[in-house]
Amino acid sequence: MTTLHRGNVDILPWPIINSPSFYKLFNALKLRLDSQPITHPNAREFLCILKTLMAKLKVRTQCSILVLTL
Repeated sequence: MTTLHRGNVDILPWPIINSPSFYKLFNALKLRLDSQPITHPNAREFLCILKTLMAKLKVRTQCSILVLTL
């Protein structure tokens, strides 16, 4: 995963759904996302990149499964 994002992956611990702290963290997440630089000028380009990343992950997962079954 970090290979696809050039080492820029943040994993945030998230509280249990429907707990009060679950909903309070949305504001902190929005502020964190808003403070990041814009990497894609429009939604179409972002969607294309996202689909490419998902395809790469799928290929890597399938390759791992093939290696385990051999």
